[in-house]
Amino acid sequence: MEADPVLRKMTDEDVEQIAMLEHEIFPDPWDRASVGRYLESTGGAGPVVMVKDETIIGYAFVRSVIDEIHIDNIAIHPRRRRQGLGTQLLQSILQWGMRQNCRMVYLEVRMSNQPAIHLYEAHGFYHTGVRKNYYHNGEDALLMTLKVG
Repeated sequence: MEADPVLRKMTDEDVEQIAMLEHEIFPDPWDRASVGRYLESTGGAGPVVMVKDETIIGYAFVRSVIDEIHIDNIAIHPRRRRQGLGTQLLQSILQWGMRQNCRMVYLEVRMSNQPAIHLYEAHGFYHTGVRKNYYHNGEDALLMTLKVG
């Protein structure tokens, strides 16, 4: 019987593997230094990894600001998509946010990333704006918000 993925806090030991995944997944990936700085800036409170057989198959850069949660980046390894792992990761973030007494969750997503937009909409996120030329390649970002609590 195959073991389920485990969700845990992101640590310094994860930075290298996450940076490699960033390069595999995104057209404008965060480098190792950026991942490390993000983890340091949050004090490890928020960012999570999804691990299976000692390999990171998903992660989320998340931070809380007073009563808000900001999802800065969420990713599932390309070969592990369409297995419900994105839903599992997002639900764990939302549960963490409720434990933090958050009222709102914010994120930006590429306008071209329809699978992610559908995932967020399925969890109650709604469109609240567009950030023009948000990404390095000039692509716009859709701003999405979820009221919780």
